[in-house]
Amino acid sequence: MHTEAEKHHLWSATLLRFAGGGCVVVAIVDTCGSLLSLALKIPYGWFAIVSLMIYCALGVLAARRGSIASAAAAGAIVSVFDATVGWWISWRIGPGRADGPDGPAGIHALLLTGIFVVSFETTLAVIAALISERLRGRRS
Repeated sequence: MHTEAEKHHLWSATLLRFAGGGCVVVAIVDTCGSLLSLALKIPYGWFAIVSLMIYCALGVLAARRGSIASAAAAGAIVSVFDATVGWWISWRIGPGRADGPDGPAGIHALLLTGIFVVSFETTLAVIAALISERLRGRRS
């Protein structure tokens, strides 16, 4: 039986491992996706499929090593990273470029899109974690 301090330490270590790893994977996918999009002249939006798979995998793995709460927290951290640093990477390289705050997209549209993306990706990680845990429970 673990003490509360040990449980907190395990939860924190799991969260840091999966959130940190998820951020690295997102940065790699955003960079490679941007470069491939430009080189192969394919729409950058197609790489959203890879992003969805990342959040499903993140949710499943974080829940298996930690809990549903770990999956939710890791999903939220990685999605905020994706909606800030990930977007910045694709904007700097080129294919994910949106108009600036004074352009048609506007700062409000960018903020609303960011909020939606973070909410959606976090929810996706949690749903994947819940499905995984439910299926895992049936096998036990």
